[in-house]
Amino acid sequence: MSARRGHIRYTAIAVTIIVILIAVATASILLRFSSVAASLELDRHIMMYLEEKDRTETFPICLHSVSGPVMTERTIKCPILSDRLHLAMEALLLDETAEDLADGLVSYIPDRTKLIGISVKNGYAFADFSRELSDAPEEAFEEIALTIKANTNAKHIQIMIEGTLLDSECETLD
Repeated sequence: MSARRGHIRYTAIAVTIIVILIAVATASILLRFSSVAASLELDRHIMMYLEEKDRTETFPICLHSVSGPVMTERTIKCPILSDRLHLAMEALLLDETAEDLADGLVSYIPDRTKLIGISVKNGYAFADFSRELSDAPEEAFEEIALTIKANTNAKHIQIMIEGTLLDSECETLD
């Protein structure tokens, strides 16, 4: 019986060693494949960037004609992973195109006005602009509000100038 116990003991040790070797081999294979997978993922993202770097997108914006506000569209180059509302506001702030002017459309937003930030949450839109907007006529604020409405589901729009809220909220939009 003693010889049989020794044989069982050696068999158990051999099986344990085999299981450990299989576990180590499996772990090394998984680690190797995870680095390969990460490399493939990086390659995929690089290809996505190269395909999208010259992407343009068209946004509805508001300009004015002699008869009042007019919704039109403007196409701009879009950086990857950009927020659509931010891009729409940047499109609004561009100078009028030759087509806009030929159609009798103008913007009342002062030149060099910059978008500082914009966000929408729970039906409220907050748009913060540089100080150039402070002397703008009412039509400029209407252009901003209608452009925000065309690009979001916001019901309330608050325009700020360098972080300072204007005296009143733009009209509640339905």
